[in-house]
Amino acid sequence: SIKYAFRPNWSVRYSGLGYEANGGGQSSSTITFGPWQQFYGAGQSVQSKYQHIYQRVGLQYDAVKSSRSCIGIFADWVHAEDRIQVISSLSVGQSAVFSKGTDAAIAGIEYRRFVKATASGGTFSCDCKAGAIFLDDVVGVDAQAGAQYAIPMHSGRSGYVKAGYRLVELKKAQNDYL
Repeated sequence: SIKYAFRPNWSVRYSGLGYEANGGGQSSSTITFGPWQQFYGAGQSVQSKYQHIYQRVGLQYDAVKSSRSCIGIFADWVHAEDRIQVISSLSVGQSAVFSKGTDAAIAGIEYRRFVKATASGGTFSCDCKAGAIFLDDVVGVDAQAGAQYAIPMHSGRSGYVKAGYRLVELKKAQNDYL
């Protein structure tokens, strides 16, 4: 995540999540995969790769800001993409890729509460966010709860480390997979 405050109560931010999984083996039966119905015979060595990308860019306005807490509202653009690739090592050119992306909007609220200051100048705080995702036949939620440790740096800047739980769920009305 990257956040830049260009005014005392306004900031622009970017966050991204990525995931990749690989697998493979010999197929015990025939497999048909992909939008072009690629055929893989029984006994073929097949490798698969799944990639998921979730990115957000948007604005945040801190409506209530004090020395101990902050309540902000945000509006972001969301891009999510899933990609599955299946490759056969038996035949050159036998590869199928299925990729589906979506663009949507998210609006929500963020709450940060100061908990404790350390002797070195760092601060512990709780950090909670919740947003509703909509547009482009998408309905979803992005919610997180956790703790943050802010680390002071030179020239009034600070960095931070976060830990917690995040739930991102997207549901899209799809008829074009079939």
